[in-house]
Amino acid sequence: ALGDLKDIVINSSFPRVDSVTSSSDNLFYGYGVGAVIPIEINFDEVVMVDTTGGTPTLSLAHGAQAEYVSGSGTTTLVFNYTVQDSENTFDLAYSNNNSLSLNGGSITDIDLNGAGLELPDPGAENSLSANKEIIINTIKPAEVINESVTPLSFRTQLYWDLPGTSIIDGVKILRKTGSAATGPFDSFAVVVCEGWTCTYGMMDEFLNNGVDYYYTFFTYDFASPRNYSNGVVVVANPTLSCNPPSYAGFNSCWYLGASGESCTDVCLGRGGVHYDTISRVGEPGGTNMNCEIILSFFGGASVSNTGGTAGVGCGIFNGITSVRIDNHTTTNDASWANFERACACYY
Repeated sequence: ALGDLKDIVINSSFPRVDSVTSSSDNLFYGYGVGAVIPIEINFDEVVMVDTTGGTPTLSLAHGAQAEYVSGSGTTTLVFNYTVQDSENTFDLAYSNNNSLSLNGGSITDIDLNGAGLELPDPGAENSLSANKEIIINTIKPAEVINESVTPLSFRTQLYWDLPGTSIIDGVKILRKTGSAATGPFDSFAVVVCEGWTCTYGMMDEFLNNGVDYYYTFFTYDFASPRNYSNGVVVVANPTLSCNPPSYAGFNSCWYLGASGESCTDVCLGRGGVHYDTISRVGEPGGTNMNCEIILSFFGGASVSNTGGTAGVGCGIFNGITSVRIDNHTTTNDASWANFERACACYY
């Protein structure tokens, strides 16, 4: 008989899906745009995948799709889902138990028996959403508020507040000339600051006067990868806005400080630097100050001590207050300690 001559085994069974899971972690803030989520479909025996006629896909409940990438010759097939903008879900799941589609391809066992494509019902035991709680979060965080820039000479002062309506992990500020940054990763823009090093009222230095600088403020959240806001743009043109005395090519302005305030603090508060060598009007490093020239910046007044002894300065009396023209950051003469100082601030 035929059975005595040959050991013939007829395999009429077909592979079936045991479970669906993912190797991705459950992240509290979820996965953002560009994240790749591998979804693993486990069969009860080894399966072979043929993509000659098409690539199998897995339809997801929030309208997206995962595509087969690897696993042929094993019991686990991997489908990758790449997160796109505006896709959001609090628990990643496939649409229904018929969500696995051959899409022109084939999934068989080694005897070419077609695999069963039925999946565990979404939310049921061994389903993706039962095994994992994967959050997809592409919601853009709120923009900064009260943003502004104050142009100074060769620098700008940046101001902003964080929104109170969104979870923010940090701020990224880009600077560009000619036009605003096209996005948070514009390779032609300069990163002024990023993260919590970006502090309200920070200074952007070493710029050129007379140039339009476009600052774009982006906020970002805790998702992986981060979601960035659309960005808010402000423009600044650094300039020397005061009427400085013209000497030795210095870009400097004269300011009147508060009573007892040092020139170091007067200049720092206005984005400049105080140098005692240019506080004297005339040649830098000179021994005399020209009180009449300095006086003209403060409305004119009678002058006392026009000799301008270094370290003592000129007294200006206008009937309201006494002003010390000081070329030092501290007062050498105690009698001047509480007077206001006129300071040359360098930019």
